[in-house]
Amino acid sequence: MATVKVKHLLRKGGRLYYSRRIPDDLKPHYSQSIIRTNLHTDDLTKAAQLCAEYARYDDGLWTSIRSGVDPSLTTVGNPEATATNSVIMKIMRSRPKRVRLSDALERYLQEHKRGQDVRFIRDARRAIGLVTDIVGDKHLEEYTRDHARTIREALMPGHSTSTVRRRIESINAIFNFGRREFDVTCLNPFERLAIAREGLDVVKRVPFTAEEVRRIEQACRKVDDDIRWIIAIQLATGARLRELVGLRCEDIYLDCAIPYVAIRPNAVRGLKTAGSERNVPLLGAGLWAARQALAALDGSGWLFPRYADDTEVRSDAASATVNKFFSKTLNIPRTTHSFRHALKDLLRNAGVSEEMSKAIFGHGTRSIADQYGSGFTLRRKLEALASLNPISGEWKDWKGLGTLAIRDR
Repeated sequence: MATVKVKHLLRKGGRLYYSRRIPDDLKPHYSQSIIRTNLHTDDLTKAAQLCAEYARYDDGLWTSIRSGVDPSLTTVGNPEATATNSVIMKIMRSRPKRVRLSDALERYLQEHKRGQDVRFIRDARRAIGLVTDIVGDKHLEEYTRDHARTIREALMPGHSTSTVRRRIESINAIFNFGRREFDVTCLNPFERLAIAREGLDVVKRVPFTAEEVRRIEQACRKVDDDIRWIIAIQLATGARLRELVGLRCEDIYLDCAIPYVAIRPNAVRGLKTAGSERNVPLLGAGLWAARQALAALDGSGWLFPRYADDTEVRSDAASATVNKFFSKTLNIPRTTHSFRHALKDLLRNAGVSEEMSKAIFGHGTRSIADQYGSGFTLRRKLEALASLNPISGEWKDWKGLGTLAIRDR
């Protein structure tokens, strides 16, 4: 088999280097006789490309030196060097950028709209930390498809395929951001990475039954503490747990025709998507719980200060407590997210439009058309919730609509 020799490429100690002897007439400008630069890659194709770039840089620099201008002089010290130094700087700027994955991560967090969200930061660092721990903090152009596969295989044990996909997509987003932001020309090996049997391991969440909802509401009113207030508001609104745990006191509006909760991002807790920001009417147990929470405010500004403060929102801790309450105290084998499924089913079976359902739940992304206007009014949302067909008469108290007048804001 023929061996292809790459000019100025040296392999030494298992590493690849750009290696070039300095011409005799130029040695006075250097402290060594050979230029040797670690290419930080095992890919021969990439190494050849880098060698060609470095050689072009050196050729241009040497041409300038031989023209009689010392490039170490500033244009102020040597006015005649102005044009030549301009060429040199252009050549130097064309030298390949060496940006590590950790550099891309830091810039990503600095400029992302959720860069102050503690959970978002944690998840991004966790994803990139996995890469750097297993295959190293390399320059972007050094990562290969084999590296991406190694990360995928490391994620598979103990994680669902949806979790693996979420981690891979986080790495993918940061890698692409780094390529664009630092103008690095290379492929992204994490793109379109297949995951075996993806989606086939999904466990379908079973909604709460009417009887289970009745028991949960009764237990919440009886215990009457912050974790039960969170549960009651989620039961009535179908909101995500993190959305509720991260509420501030000014997000609850009770002194108006239709009491409601404003689910919106703040300095510590962002939202899943832009479409997640919404106002949802407070009814029945949810209205009771909001009143209890406001009456117990400690001055911190957070509605549930046990799980939220000015540095973080501890929704995972709240979720563990809620799920333990369901399984251990009430003997109900469900998770907190099942509230969303229960209310979603009720809206669907009551004939409520998918568009209205998304407005209540903050589901999905917003299309261009969705961004026109201000969306459904609270009155329309309240009418949709009022139209729910109860599974049994016991749902009447949960809906809490018996004496609540439906009026426009």
